[in-house]
Amino acid sequence: MDSTLVIEGGICPPSPSDSRRFLFALISLNEGTAGSVEVPFRLLCQLSLAQTEPVISVGRLSSNTLRVEDRRVSSKHFQIQAKRSSKQLHVYSCELLDLSTNGTLVNNKVLGKGKTIALRSGDLIEVLPASTVSPGEQISFIFRNNTEALSGQLEVPGSLDPAAAQFADALEQEV
Repeated sequence: MDSTLVIEGGICPPSPSDSRRFLFALISLNEGTAGSVEVPFRLLCQLSLAQTEPVISVGRLSSNTLRVEDRRVSSKHFQIQAKRSSKQLHVYSCELLDLSTNGTLVNNKVLGKGKTIALRSGDLIEVLPASTVSPGEQISFIFRNNTEALSGQLEVPGSLDPAAAQFADALEQEV
């Protein structure tokens, strides 16, 4: 049985003053058609103790984490599931499951309904790509997973915010 971890008040719209203090984020490339969403870093301990893995869902239904009102978007278009690493407690790998009829593009490749793909920070996720819709109708996101930096997988200099870097340093000293 699949389950979704619901964290009361946990997954929220991004805070401009807290721009990189998140575990995972979908950053909208067009805030006029779709918002952004993030899972804050302050939930790391809560997620690490949970029996289920966090899920971010995108689609037209109000039950989705991120609701998109465009009728061309499926009611449940895609979901991102974060799976805890078996080797490192605070590190998550993420994968996208395409639930849509029309497909979801990841880095310009159509995934297709029922298919999954591993995500990495910087991946481009497109529901309505700019190349197929009128200007201003694009629904696209950049995916971010700051826990990659805790495992050394993320090699983008300066990508981890100071609080996350401090946390990562503290984890290394415990080992």
